[in-house]
Amino acid sequence: MANAPARTVAVLVAGMLLIATLAVAANAVTDGSDGSGASPGCDGVAIPSGGNIAQASASHPRGTTFCLSGRYELAAPVEPVEGQTFRGPATIVGVNGNDTGFFVTRRHVRFFDLDMSGFDERAIRCMYGTRVVRGRYHHNGINGIGCGLTRSAGGGVVIRRVEIDHNGSEAMIGRSSAAIKLAGSPGSKVLYSNVHDNVGNGIWFDVDSGSDQPDEIIGNVVTGNSMRGIFYEVSRGYVVITDNVVTGNNTSSTPGASGIGVSSSKNVTIERNLVEGNLVWSIRANDIDRGYDLQNVVIRDNDVADTPLYGCDFTGVTCTNNE
Repeated sequence: MANAPARTVAVLVAGMLLIATLAVAANAVTDGSDGSGASPGCDGVAIPSGGNIAQASASHPRGTTFCLSGRYELAAPVEPVEGQTFRGPATIVGVNGNDTGFFVTRRHVRFFDLDMSGFDERAIRCMYGTRVVRGRYHHNGINGIGCGLTRSAGGGVVIRRVEIDHNGSEAMIGRSSAAIKLAGSPGSKVLYSNVHDNVGNGIWFDVDSGSDQPDEIIGNVVTGNSMRGIFYEVSRGYVVITDNVVTGNNTSSTPGASGIGVSSSKNVTIERNLVEGNLVWSIRANDIDRGYDLQNVVIRDNDVADTPLYGCDFTGVTCTNNE
């Protein structure tokens, strides 16, 4: 079998992620609440099911942990204080045309085990040092998680072991429609997540992302998105895109889209990914009339089956052992 090591690693990643996703789902069904509103294993301020998350956040200092359990409706965005943590399992739904669930403008805010849906724009508008761990972000109007970080030294975003699906809109394709959209990210990470069936791109880093601490897109399963599965655009890097399973993307069959795409960027390594069944191109590198010339783009040791690559003959792009 061609490039067996790459396929083996990717398939193992997919199996491990499926097990983790099922475990999270099981925990979400049985929240363990004792009637006090406290989440199991959570040491912090309990907000009972249906309680006012915004009021609680505003009335507590930085560093407070909030324990959520049950269901909450948000008719307006919550703006957390610096360093606050919101821990489920809990379901949070946007109502009355609310555009954003958590509008984060302060650093180092963290979210664990939340199921968020129904927001006109996005569930979480992230900021420097935002952490989103486990949970599901789905059926939001533009993206599940998104932000612009302007390359500050404040620290990147970490998204780990989440499920992000059925976000986006046709009207915002090419602008912000995606599962995850990060711009100007200083060393952000998307790790071991299940990103599927979104309108637009799956995982999208844009507009001068990267730093001396590289962006990392590692160990994700990315399937069934209408445009690119993973897209790194107009950015200086460094970025490592590795050990991902990227299958069945570009369902719209858009000519310039692909499973994995890199556009007008530099310092990009794409390696050891399983990239199959994506329409038009498996991996595509191209220059456009903004951003950077393609420089130090390395595409190697990927299992691409029978779908072609694009851009391997461009200056600044090196492709080796992709079979």
